[in-house]
Amino acid sequence: ESPEPVPRLTLLQDVWGIGDSHASNRLDVYIRRLRKKLEALHTEACVYTVRSGGYYFGKAHLPQPTEVHLKQAQSQPPAV
Repeated sequence: ESPEPVPRLTLLQDVWGIGDSHASNRLDVYIRRLRKKLEALHTEACVYTVRSGGYYFGKAHLPQPTEVHLKQAQSQPPAV
């Protein structure tokens, strides 16, 4: 179960004192930077975006191979 997301406007108000969520892309920039830093650390932590809901921290989910990737892997000859 996902934790309760923190609304975008709450982050803007509490961190930067900005009252309009459309007035600044500051949060977008910081979230992007935070994600890059977490990725570089090879940590399981991840920042998730909840559409029209905000952001939350959670454990990173490894992407599941899609049917296309499975078919591609099966059609390639084994490495020698």
